[in-house]
Amino acid sequence: MCLTVKCTEHYEKALAFAKSINDSSLQECLNRLNKMGNVELFADFVPHSFAFIVFKNGKREMNGGLIYHGGSTETFTVQLTPTNGWSIHT
Repeated sequence: MCLTVKCTEHYEKALAFAKSINDSSLQECLNRLNKMGNVELFADFVPHSFAFIVFKNGKREMNGGLIYHGGSTETFTVQLTPTNGWSIHT
């Protein structure tokens, strides 16, 4: 499978932030998405977060957000069990 990053600078900053807080959830989420198909990653308005599209056999299979939860930033998403770190929202 293939990960195409459409927002290289945003992506690199998010990876550096994850490393600085010793959080592996971003990489774990990227690994999960990558197993689903070819993934395109876009910058999101939520800090350290992304929008994504998963393609299978050349067709859009799924889209959603790879959202960072933490700090005081409003994410406009719902978590049933609130945790800090990144999670996949579809």
